[in-house]
Formats: sequence, structure tokens, C-alpha cells
Amino acid sequence: MSQQPLSSAAQPTDVYGGDEVSALVLDPGYCHTRAGFAGEDVPKSILPSYHGRTTNKEVQKDFFGDEYLIARPDFEVRNYMNKDSVVEDWDTATKMWEYMLTNQLQPFKQTPPSKNGLNDDPKEGEGENGEAADVAMEDVEEQEKSLQENPLLMSEAPWNTPKAREKAIEVIMENWGCPAFWMSRTPVLSAFAAGKASALVIDVGGANTSVTAIHDGMCLKRSIQRSPVAGLWLSDQVRHLFGTSEPKIEVVPTYMVESKTPVDAGAPPQFKSRTFPFSIDKSFVEYENGRVITEFKESVVETWRGPGKFLAPQNEEYVRTQPGRIYEFPNGGNQMWREQRYRVSERMCFCFFAMYGYRALE
Repeated sequence: MSQQPLSSAAQPTDVYGGDEVSALVLDPGYCHTRAGFAGEDVPKSILPSYHGRTTNKEVQKDFFGDEYLIARPDFEVRNYMNKDSVVEDWDTATKMWEYMLTNQLQPFKQTPPSKNGLNDDPKEGEGENGEAADVAMEDVEEQEKSLQENPLLMSEAPWNTPKAREKAIEVIMENWGCPAFWMSRTPVLSAFAAGKASALVIDVGGANTSVTAIHDGMCLKRSIQRSPVAGLWLSDQVRHLFGTSEPKIEVVPTYMVESKTPVDAGAPPQFKSRTFPFSIDKSFVEYENGRVITEFKESVVETWRGPGKFLAPQNEEYVRTQPGRIYEFPNGGNQMWREQRYRVSERMCFCFFAMYGYRALE
């Protein structure tokens, strides 16, 4: 039976409390956190879930976004989530989410003239001896909250803990004052996005790959299967590829290159390293190396489109005769990649052929 169209008298779904509003969507993950508006195809704001923090005990400050994660003294890179996509550092998570939802999604709100202090009489706030009067704190509860006008939809991992879910509700409903809030598991949202109420969802993320059965919009918990063979595992395969290739490739991040000279493909890189008057934390070095590998994956690594399996001998021989893809590293070194770029991604589906560590994944 075909579905009947909604009556013209029915209230549209984007109307809340009689007013037309735009619901916000927050999708936190281990590698990236995304935020945007409901009904749009792509998120408006994408930030890495990694954040910078100064280690100086006198002045501690958090930095969000790639443009602020630069080499600094007393500076380290952290992640507010663990590799199971469960929030561990709630203070930082709250700051990042609020920064994305208020600063990057909503336009700057100008302070009303009655509250900006420009029209106040300087004598009104002074006591008899000219001292400033104490500020009354009776109306703290009535102060404007950052997200009190927008409903919010937030995604969560299928294996998220009840304690983490309660904490998220506390932050969003009590601290932010959202008028409406809904948490939904990521596979359910993926199925609905494809127009399916029942589906088998395969989600390949940064730290985990999961397979979940969805039935009538409900996530069947006993069906959840997950594996560490995901984006970070693929990055480890790329690192191993660099270490075993001829010539051996050393990952040098962009911030370490002061100048470089163009060289031929396969030739050793010629560059001048940048020196810093302070020590750089190991977490920042690992983060920058990961960015280089991620860019390599996005530019070079590709899945085999057929026919047959790539690991078949005739297919590998065929790829060797085809034009490859050249990639230049930040230090100026470049190399032609042919069958290697297929071999790395093919191991995600056939992980028993992995270069190393496959016994632990069985």
C-alpha cells in the first residue's frame, strides 16, 4: 500500500512551539567532531577531536582546530575521547561542542545597547565613598544560555555507556538549556539517512569498524560486532609500507621543513630542517605525522574496483603496467605508487593478508 501524503493541516516537523526553528546536529567521533543543521546534506563545521593544551600550570588554555595546533612551548595534543568513541574528558568535550555550536554555526550576536555598558551613568554604580557597588547575583538563573533556542540531535556509538549518556543529557539540558534534545545511535541515523527503517549497517570509522542490525529504527544490541580494522589500522599499514619500501621513506611533517629543493621521483629528499628553541612534546609529533599519513591515504590509497580480487596474480601484473600516482611528501621527496596503493586498502577486507599483526585480529 502506497504511503499517503501528509495533510496540509499537519504541522511541519521543523516547527517547535509554534515557531519555525532549525534543529542542530552534533556528531562526535574519535578522529573528528561534526556539527551542522538538520535537513542539510553536509555539516557546517568539522573539527579534529584532538585538541591542544598548554602544560604550564600557571596558564592552562585549550586550542580547537587545525589552525591552532602548531608547535608551541609547553604544548601537548590530547583527545577527549577514547578509542571506543566514549567521552573521557567531559570538561574539554563541553568546551569544544559549545564552541562549534555557538561560534561556528550561529552568527555573532551583538550585545543590546541596554547591556553593553556604554549608556550607563558611571555615578550610578558607586557607593557613598566612590567605591564600586557589589554586583547582585540573584538573577544568575535568568541569564541567557547559549543554546536555549535550538533543539539538538546528538549521535552516539552503539556501545556508549549509560553513565556517559546521562552526563551528556546533564550538560545539554541543564548547562546549555536546550529546549529539546535527542540522542540516537550512529547506525540508526545512517539507516534513516538512506531511507531505511531496517538495515544492516557497516560503519568504518577512525578507530573501529562496526556491523549493526537495525530493525524498525531500533538497534539490536546483541547484533553489534566491531573490529579495530579501521582508519587508524590502515594508517599503521601505511607506516609499515613506508618502512619496507625502497628507498625507505621517513615521515617528516610540514612544521619540520624550513626549505626544500625539487628532486626526481625516487631520489633522496633535499631539505633543511627547522629548529625550535624549545622542546616539542611527543604527542604533537605523533599528531603531525598522522596528518601526513592521512593526506597520503586520501591522495594515493584506493580500493580495487575489479574485475575479481586484486590479490589475484594477473591483476597485480596488470596494475604494474598502468600509470601510477605520484605523491610528494612535505620534505620534497616523491615516489610513484602503483600496486602498493591497492594492496594497503585490500587488506582491510582480507586482514589475514596484513603485513603484520593479523594474528591478534583473528
